[in-house]
Amino acid sequence: MKSPEGRDPERPSLAVSLGRLEAGERAALAEVFDHYRPRLNHMVRLRLDAPVHRRVDASDVVQESYLDAANRLPEYLRERKVPLYVWLRGLVHGRLLKVLRHHRGAQCRAVGREVASPSSTGIAEALAATQTSPSQAAEREERRGRVRLALERLGDDDRDILLMRHFEGLGNRDVASALGIQASTAAMRYGRALERLGRMLDRDTMASTREESVR
Repeated sequence: MKSPEGRDPERPSLAVSLGRLEAGERAALAEVFDHYRPRLNHMVRLRLDAPVHRRVDASDVVQESYLDAANRLPEYLRERKVPLYVWLRGLVHGRLLKVLRHHRGAQCRAVGREVASPSSTGIAEALAATQTSPSQAAEREERRGRVRLALERLGDDDRDILLMRHFEGLGNRDVASALGIQASTAAMRYGRALERLGRMLDRDTMASTREESVR
C-alpha cells in the first residue's frame, strides 16, 4: 500500500519509517515526527504574535502535539483522510489555537495593541522581496511596509491561505486537505486573496502618489 505521504527516494529513512507506521508500528511515529519537527516548529513560529511569543516556545507547542498524535494515531491509520503531514500539522495547529486563546484571554488588551502580527510581517517580506531587486533596498523597504499594512486589512482567512502557500510551502492540494475543502475551492480562495491584496496595494500606491504630488 502506498504511503499517504508518498515515497521520497531522497529520504529512504523517512520512507522506511512511514512503511513501519503503515504497518501499525507505533514506535515509528517518533521517527516520522522528528523528521517533520523543524517544519512544524516553523509553522508555529509564523503564527505566534509578539506578546505570546515572549511567553510561549514553539517547540513546546509542537512537543505537546506529539502526545496528541500518539493518542490519535490508531484513528488516523484507520481513516487516512489526509496526508500524514497535513494530519500532524492539523494537530499542532489545534494545540496552538488553545495556547493562543489562553494567552490572549489573559492579556487581551495588551495583545490588541499590537500593530502587526508576525504572519503579516513575514508574508510582506516574502511578497515584497519578489517585486524588487537587492539593489533597490529603499524601494523594497517601502513596498514591504505597504504590503504589511494591506495584509492587516485582509480577513484572517485570506491572510492564512497566503501564509500557508508562501511561507509554509504547502501546495494547493495540501492546503485544501488542511482546510477540509476541495482543491478547486482552495485555488479560488488563494486567487481571491491575492487579488484583494493587489487591489489594496494599488489603492495605497495611488494614495501615496497623490500625496507626493500635492507636496
